[in-house]
Amino acid sequence: VRPYDLTVQSSIDANNVYQARTDNEGNYIIEIDLYWITIPTPVLGFTVSAYKEGFLTEFYKEKKTPYEADILWAFSDTTFSAIDFTLESQNQIHAIQGTITSDSGVPITQAFVIGINATSGEISFSISNNSGDFILGGLDQSYYFLMFIAGGYLPEFYDDAHLWEDAIPVWVEGLVSGIDAALTPMPMLSDSIKGFVSGRIADKNGNPISGAMVTMQLRNNQISGYSLSNGDGMFEMPWGTSGDYLITISRVGYSSFSAWIKVGPDPALTSSLLFTLENTITNLPDNNTGQGDNQIPMSYRLYRNYPNPFNPITHIQFDLPTQQQVSLVIYDILGHRVRDLLLDNLSVGRHSVIWDGTDQRGFAVSSGIYFYVLQTPDTRLAGKMILQK
Repeated sequence: VRPYDLTVQSSIDANNVYQARTDNEGNYIIEIDLYWITIPTPVLGFTVSAYKEGFLTEFYKEKKTPYEADILWAFSDTTFSAIDFTLESQNQIHAIQGTITSDSGVPITQAFVIGINATSGEISFSISNNSGDFILGGLDQSYYFLMFIAGGYLPEFYDDAHLWEDAIPVWVEGLVSGIDAALTPMPMLSDSIKGFVSGRIADKNGNPISGAMVTMQLRNNQISGYSLSNGDGMFEMPWGTSGDYLITISRVGYSSFSAWIKVGPDPALTSSLLFTLENTITNLPDNNTGQGDNQIPMSYRLYRNYPNPFNPITHIQFDLPTQQQVSLVIYDILGHRVRDLLLDNLSVGRHSVIWDGTDQRGFAVSSGIYFYVLQTPDTRLAGKMILQK
């Protein structure tokens, strides 16, 4: 392994992760006592990865992400050798930086950060350190959708979204900081594991779709399990209570899909399920002030600002189906008028406006919750945002 003094880890699952540091020659050994783990299962699968700050994380056989990683299958007395890595320097010209915590503020270590280039679909990967901090480097100047995944927590897209269509794309130009996530603990199964929901995700041509976020929840809206589809499009989630579950699948570039399934003692009900996703067009904000693409919107729409929380600049975009007079005003949580961002007659299409966190006099406003209100002769729409210094 090159360079030296990096971390190599072997993962059975989110609760069984083993690490070692390389020596000055780049060598490492990971020893795991599998006896208690392998009862009653005689064989277990491992993923192995290597990472070091300033370098791109790599999984065995030059894979970039955990769901693409090659699995090493081991018996209790198996020894693997020549599990080698050659890490590439992480280009920091364009990168995303942030912190991952629980919703109570506790840093989450070993959390996965997966970035998907909204234009090319290329995937980048990072892991949070002991302080919950991460740097996702080696990026292009482009929009990225982010997924945050950690053992024992509900996965989410940035910012606090469970479907990628509801996520805020992050415009990457230089080092973008403050892209944080606060994850909610996963509810514990009320009963012992009685079985697994498993299946395959593919496109309409039958090709496997990897990296799809799969969740299942009972009718009380409590998410009870999640999974990421692997390189073969396969996923698996445990269940403990019989009943009706809503399966939701979300993958950037495909229309998110939901379906109810009945889970019970008959394993045929919950195994070898096949879900087909349809390709979709990714509508991205215009990263420049002014009109966006040339598509004519069918209705009014006010998008979530991005980034959010922000400091001190955020983008607000909206769609107009007809040419008309438009105002965009910022209010504080008490309803006081803070800033008139826009008052103009605008053409049909998508428009984007930047707020730099200042009031009418040009003074910086304090941290807190603010509202942006879009008004035309025909409609009034509002959104909420957080300025966090």
